[in-house]
Amino acid sequence: MEQAVVSLISALWSLAAPTITFAGGNDRALVEFLERQSHQPIAFLADAERLWPKVTIPSNLSPKDRAEIFLQRLGAQKTLDSTFVFGVRAWPCFFHIMSFRPSYLREFGAVKAKVVTDEDRILAESQGAGNSLEELVPITLKKPIHWHWYFNEAHLIVKLPEMSESDYAKALAKALGAKVVDRGKDFYLDLDIPEYRRRALASYDAMPSLLPSPGIRAECDFAQAVVGNIQDETLAKAMMSRGGQIVWTTAYPAVVEASNRRISHLFSDEEIKALGKQFDLTRTEIIVKPNGFYRSRFWGPGRPPSELVL
Repeated sequence: MEQAVVSLISALWSLAAPTITFAGGNDRALVEFLERQSHQPIAFLADAERLWPKVTIPSNLSPKDRAEIFLQRLGAQKTLDSTFVFGVRAWPCFFHIMSFRPSYLREFGAVKAKVVTDEDRILAESQGAGNSLEELVPITLKKPIHWHWYFNEAHLIVKLPEMSESDYAKALAKALGAKVVDRGKDFYLDLDIPEYRRRALASYDAMPSLLPSPGIRAECDFAQAVVGNIQDETLAKAMMSRGGQIVWTTAYPAVVEASNRRISHLFSDEEIKALGKQFDLTRTEIIVKPNGFYRSRFWGPGRPPSELVL
C-alpha cells in the first residue's frame, strides 16, 4: 500500500518534457490525465458538474513549484490536494450541503464500474462521471466493506490496479476522507472527524465563489466558526445519523461574532437593536445537524424564556 500512496509530485512533475499540458475537461478527464502521467493508483471524490480549464506547465521549475502553479492555473488551490492521488482538499459543495445533494446526484449516470475480484484481490475502474460505493464494493468480497451513512451518496472516480481487500478499503477511505476500522468481520469506512473538519472548512472557503452572494458568505463564515471551534466528540455525536442533532452552548467570540454577522444579513440595524433588547445575542446555542449548515438559538428573559432560532 505504501507504493500506492506515493505522491504524484515525484512522478508527475519531474517529467523531462518541455511542457506538461492538461487539455481541460471534467473530473474524469483530470483523473485520466494524472493516471497517464503518473501510472499511480488514483481514487478521487467526484463532482460531475465541475469543469477544469486547459493548463500548461513549463519545465524550468522545481517539482514543488510545478504542482503549485498547476493548482493555481487549474483554479483548484481550495479544492484539490497537491498530491492528487487520494482524495481532495474540500468536499464537493453540492455533496457536503445535504439540501443540495439531489443536484449532486442527478449528474451521475448509470454506467457500471469495472470491478474484478479474485480470492482476496480486487481491481476497479470507475466509468462515466463516477460510481457510488455500492457499485464499487462487490458483495463477493471475502471480508465485506461497509461505511458511514455520510458516504452513501458519494461518487468516486477510481483507477485502482489489483490489490488486497485491505488496501482497497484504504484507497476508498483516502478518497472519502474516512478512516478504516477493522472490525474483524468487516472493514468499516468511518467518518474521520478531523478530516471531515478540514474538508468542511475548505468547502466553506470555496463555496462563495460557486454561489456568490453576501448572504452565502455570511452563512459560510458562521459555519466555519462552528466547525472550527466545536469539539470533536460533539461533532461526532451530531453526525451519528442523518437525522441527528445536538445543541452546543458556546460563548466563543469567533462563533458569536460570526453569528452576529449572519444576523446582520437577515435584519436591519433597527430590527437588530430591538432583538438585542429581547434576547441575549452575546451567548448562543448552536443547533448542529449533519446537513452542512447550522442554526443559532438565543434566549430572552422570562419564565418560560422567549426563544429565537435563526
